[in-house]
Amino acid sequence: MALRDQDKARTPAADAPRQWVIGVHADLSGPQKAAGQAQERGVRLAVEAFNSRKDKPFTLTVTTADDAGKADRSAAAATGLIANRDLFAVVGPTGNDSVMPCPELYGESSVPLVTVSALATTFSITDRRSFFQSCPISSAQAAAVNLQLAGKQGVRRMGILSDRGGDTDTWQTAQLISRTIGYFAPEATYYGRVVPRGAGDFAPVITDLLAHGIDGFFYTGTPAGGAEVAGLLAAAGFQAPRVADYTIAGPEFLGAAGGAAEGWQFFTPYTAPEAPEVAEVTRAHRAAYGSAPDIWTAEAFDATQLITDRLVTAAAGGTRPTRAGLLTALTQAPSAA
Repeated sequence: MALRDQDKARTPAADAPRQWVIGVHADLSGPQKAAGQAQERGVRLAVEAFNSRKDKPFTLTVTTADDAGKADRSAAAATGLIANRDLFAVVGPTGNDSVMPCPELYGESSVPLVTVSALATTFSITDRRSFFQSCPISSAQAAAVNLQLAGKQGVRRMGILSDRGGDTDTWQTAQLISRTIGYFAPEATYYGRVVPRGAGDFAPVITDLLAHGIDGFFYTGTPAGGAEVAGLLAAAGFQAPRVADYTIAGPEFLGAAGGAAEGWQFFTPYTAPEAPEVAEVTRAHRAAYGSAPDIWTAEAFDATQLITDRLVTAAAGGTRPTRAGLLTALTQAPSAA
């Protein structure tokens, strides 16, 4: 039985040397393509750094799959990556909506899936055996907002505006802020409003919020909505602490809000590219691409380093590990806890 296939003609694929592949499952052409492309670059920079080592036990390669930020394309992207027999692990997806269709596919194939930017507190999935969130989940943002505004900046009546035009997970953040503010300042209260998707005119809502004596403000929704709200608050002379969901921070909000953006605070789950903690990544990015990295590049770089570190450990015996072996090694990594 052991020798029954010895006389069969071997195919070129069977004779080809095995590669060591890390995949990127990302939005590379849709609404979050800037984040997806930044993460792809982070993965490639980490792989290049690994391959430059003289003591490397193998050479890594990168393959990508673009889901365009669409949930209905996520499963196909995952299936395409999994079909590569040399694939060990995948960094991604970029957004929350792309996560739900694919963890069970990766789990069934024992392929580790490490996301750095899908921060939902919960997903409607049952199989998380190979899904890792190497990032602060959205509930952590609620704690950060309450700690800073209620705990340190003296806010005692938080105004919360949840614009349903934003990402579904941002609604959870607004809800968690309202439910936990008392933990950070027992006397603190809140007044919240929810506006439906596409409501358009925020003026009546802002008037109502201000009429309820708020001395702090949190907005979650879209960059365009945040810019309109910032303008309305500035026109009303409201200068108390103002915070927006981290998903709103960026050129669109700043450009549309103009001077009304002054003083707004954002608590982000990523490290600024100019921070000294990511100087190594910034130098490598400038050398490779001629510019400073975007947000999420450093996080993807770190996630890839974690994968390669565990892959080296799993291959320490001199044999090629299985996907399941790498998955086990990742669950035992101190930084994966």
